[in-house]
Amino acid sequence: MLRWKSSLRPSTGQPILDSDVLLYVPFTDANASTTADGYVLSGGTHTLTADVFTREGNAVINADQSTINGATTSAYGPAGTDNDGWVLDSTISSGLEVGSSSPLSIQFWFYCSNAASGGYARLLSWGGYHVSGTGFEVESANTDYDRFIFYEFAGAGVSRRSLGTYQLTANAWNHIYWAFQPNSGSYVGINGTVTNIANSYINNFAPTNDLNLLKTPSAADDAVKGYVQEFIVKDTVPYTANFTPTTVPLISPTSPSGTNPGTTNLVNDWSMDETSGTRADSHGSADLTDNNTVGYATGVISNAASFTAANSESLSSPTQPVTGTGARAAELWFKTSSTADMAITSYGSSGSGAWWRIRIENGVILQRVFSGTMSWSNTWNDGNWHHLVMQVAASSTLNDVDLYIDGTLQTRSGSNNRAINTGSGDFYIGAESTGDFFDGDIDEVRYWDRVLTANEITWLYNSGNGRAYSALSGGTDYRSTVLADNPLFYYRLGETSGTTAYDEVATANNGTYYNTPTLGQTGAISGDTNTSVLFEQANDEYAEALTLSSETSLLPCTIECFIKVSGASDDNAGIFFYRSGSNSASGLNIRGTTLGKLGYHWRGVSNTYGYAGGPTLSDNTWYYVALVVESTKATFYVIEEDGTLTTAVNTVSHSALDCSGDGWHIASDPFGNRYFQGYLDEVAIYDQALSQSTVVAHAAAAGYSS
Repeated sequence: MLRWKSSLRPSTGQPILDSDVLLYVPFTDANASTTADGYVLSGGTHTLTADVFTREGNAVINADQSTINGATTSAYGPAGTDNDGWVLDSTISSGLEVGSSSPLSIQFWFYCSNAASGGYARLLSWGGYHVSGTGFEVESANTDYDRFIFYEFAGAGVSRRSLGTYQLTANAWNHIYWAFQPNSGSYVGINGTVTNIANSYINNFAPTNDLNLLKTPSAADDAVKGYVQEFIVKDTVPYTANFTPTTVPLISPTSPSGTNPGTTNLVNDWSMDETSGTRADSHGSADLTDNNTVGYATGVISNAASFTAANSESLSSPTQPVTGTGARAAELWFKTSSTADMAITSYGSSGSGAWWRIRIENGVILQRVFSGTMSWSNTWNDGNWHHLVMQVAASSTLNDVDLYIDGTLQTRSGSNNRAINTGSGDFYIGAESTGDFFDGDIDEVRYWDRVLTANEITWLYNSGNGRAYSALSGGTDYRSTVLADNPLFYYRLGETSGTTAYDEVATANNGTYYNTPTLGQTGAISGDTNTSVLFEQANDEYAEALTLSSETSLLPCTIECFIKVSGASDDNAGIFFYRSGSNSASGLNIRGTTLGKLGYHWRGVSNTYGYAGGPTLSDNTWYYVALVVESTKATFYVIEEDGTLTTAVNTVSHSALDCSGDGWHIASDPFGNRYFQGYLDEVAIYDQALSQSTVVAHAAAAGYSS
């Protein structure tokens, strides 16, 4: 498990970085960004500075490569042209030129990809061959993409010395380290193995150009194809002997991901996943009674409660979350397009300040206590999901109530010093006692008896994806983990009725159940209220996803799901399978007639469906399963609930699949009678090869770990 340092000093809010760090660029910026922010040391303080690196050519921040430290992105240089790469801001570059007064070191993680754009490509260039003055370069050994020469320069051209040629691990993350000590020596480290080169060649480090990463200045020579993370410049020599490179970021990425508030002081949690009847309290004991048949709809996470005002629908409990003058935070998701005056949640009694009522009136959010009202600017009845946190500290007035919508603190309208002292009347969701009924959907309702921090609210909002109760109580929740890796589609199979299989990525990809499989079965993930589906082979039960019409060249590909075999399937039964026309049969299946034996097809090629080395699943046991298909191999990963990992690799060539002609099938292969017998849960597909570390992290997020 990765361990993260706290990112903020308790009193000043400044990041905790060692005093010798001159520059730190994690490259964890938003996917598709063309610039990268970083921390720059100035006046003894590390300041987060925008656009420290800017791209040239087609370089971009992206999430295509599984990252070394759990971040979602890294800097990428495609090496399509000599100009693809990253350039450090000139002011920052010049500020790092330590002259003769100090040593200097550079370290970073580099994913050594499969090609340079030509000979003598530069992984890093700062000064060097094509400019005058001192400098440092890391250059490919001619056209070798995984062998690099380290050079130090005392002047242009051949005024240099080689620090040696070093072998990197191809198609993997490598830790790169260089340091020099004026009037002493230099050091090169590859994956923690350090070489000491005596007699310093540079005594006054002052390059005359900016630092270039994955390219040469002015495109004078070729660029390197690959990814970079955790770029660090120090004015010390931190390593003079072998060391173990860390994958832990110098600063925890608390923004934008935030901080998990956990379940400390959590009072109630209503997921609203039920399709009818009582809505269970996942954390407390205040289950909600269904008044007048509240419906359900697709929620932010699984299902949501759906209210029709005209039917006087509500949910209620005689138990209140927080009463009196106590601190509280109410969190929920809501969606409405109504202009009526409506209650979202309410409870309390008559008397000055004795109600606690969260309302929306013509789109404006209000808090109404008895004999007092506070409202906030902006309207939120646009028919979209919005995340709401309304909170107040103990012994406060309406002037102290804060409202966050979609992670952002809202501005109060006016002033009201009415004291809050909430009574003990029944608690309602979707109504104010027997009136002011809500028209719309509500999901994931929680109450704490404390206020939340801004970082905790950011974490709960989760960029609009929300957080399940399992995430608060047990670490990283599985759904968020999957969505962070950008699947093409993701079916949780958590429906309890109906014929629609909902896609978590886009509603346009919702699928359909056929022949009435048994929904609402206990799921694979302990502590997660999301359910699974039992598919009966004898009844030809399956589900079909909508067609991915844009996927005309799928490779690499990862398929993942949870599987519990329950008896014998048809021969070569599909688990997650595509077939439309000739040379298209592709996906994960049961191989032959062996109970629980995993196999696969790819484009109907015999050395894929003929592969007999796949793992075997025991009957009536849940497993996490991933199949990763790449150009040169296919890898099975099977992880048991105790974390035991089994892998199998078929080392054969695979070509890209055109799967734009029809939908993928869950629990069947469309060819003949090939139906699966058993339970399936959490089915996803990616247009990328998830690494072993990513697969293990996904399973761990579901509790499948030691």
